[in-house]
Amino acid sequence: DVCSSDLDVIGKQKAQEIALADAGVAAEDALHLIVKPDWDDGVRIYEVEFYTASQEYDYEIHAETGDILSRDREAEWNGTAASGSSSTGSTSSTGSTGS
Repeated sequence: DVCSSDLDVIGKQKAQEIALADAGVAAEDALHLIVKPDWDDGVRIYEVEFYTASQEYDYEIHAETGDILSRDREAEWNGTAASGSSSTGSTSSTGSTGS
C-alpha cells in the first residue's frame, strides 16, 4: 500500500481551475499564475497564487480532495495607475519686461 501516491492528488491544473472558479477570474485574466505543491501540517496542498489588474489572490487547495483550505484576496496597486500622482514641475518666468 502506498498511501501518498501521486495518483491520489487532483493535480496542478485542477487546483488552478478550483481557485480561479472560486475567485470568479477567467484564466486569461490571471497574471503571474503560480501553482506549487506543498505540505501544511502533514496535509498535501497546492498553493495557488495569481494577480489581476487590481487584486492579489492566494489559495491553499487540499491536494487530494480539492477542498479550499484557505483563501486570501488583497487589493494590489497597479504600477501604471498612479504613476503621475505627484507633480513636481517648476514654472519660472524669466525675462520679465519692465520700463
